Amino acid sequence: SGLQPSKGSIEIPLRNITLVMGAVVHAYVKGIRKVALGSLGIYPFPDNNRDYLDRLEDLISEGARENISLETPFMGMEKWEVVREFYPKAPYRLTFSCVKPVGGKHCGKCEKCLERKEGFLKAGVPDPTSYASS
Repeated sequence: SGLQPSKGSIEIPLRNITLVMGAVVHAYVKGIRKVALGSLGIYPFPDNNRDYLDRLEDLISEGARENISLETPFMGMEKWEVVREFYPKAPYRLTFSCVKPVGGKHCGKCEKCLERKEGFLKAGVPDPTSYASS
């Protein structure tokens, strides 16, 4: 297909802990004790696996003095499987994946845009994304 991104080439150190903590603090203030993450767990980053998230969940729960659950409903799935499972129920046109946006749009060329395109292609559904370039 020509859309073969190499897994692992884009790593943002401490990305998941940063995103998780913002969501957990917001949820905690609202009285919510379960936070779902969209992580697939398919990349070899140290903060992108269930063991890491279990340890983080323990630390968060200890600090909050009550059980806080980090849910990973997509863990182990491929991106195309998630797309197929939730299309057309999920508003994919409102989601954003690009790491090099152009004028507020997906660039269409970066690693994440290639993964996105491949996900829709493999799922066999139309890609509703507006790309700056094809």
